[in-house]
Amino acid sequence: MYDFLSILSRNKYCDAEFISMLSIISIVSPNYELTGENKDILTSVKGDLLHIKAEFEIVTGVSFGLNINGYKITYDMNHNSLNDVFLSPEENKIYLEILIDRNSIEIFANHGRLYLVDIHNSVDSPKQLELYSRGKTLLKNIEIYELKSIWEQ
Repeated sequence: MYDFLSILSRNKYCDAEFISMLSIISIVSPNYELTGENKDILTSVKGDLLHIKAEFEIVTGVSFGLNINGYKITYDMNHNSLNDVFLSPEENKIYLEILIDRNSIEIFANHGRLYLVDIHNSVDSPKQLELYSRGKTLLKNIEIYELKSIWEQ
């Protein structure tokens, strides 16, 4: 399985210019324990063009997820579902790669086993990035990159 950037770097139509359009803006310490009280660890991250890579380990609880500019991505542990679509964990982990554009959100879950896309207006939404958990979830890793527009300003 490949992540989004490794697929792009192998694509003959993708060049280094695109990959250089990424700049990392946040990395949270590995193995960060999410509970209902600590959802504000990413309050400094704001933007409407983001690339997020996250790995969660299921410990105990009911659900966990992200709120990105008002759009909620929720994994329900009781039903093994991501935004109401079946997704079983891989070795008790959920891997998410999320692309946030001004008009849409794309989610690649568990290395592409599940792909979701939805319309969401990130321009007019409040800029926020929030992690939440009902119960205990371990955030194994998260990387957040800010994408630059391809359009000349």
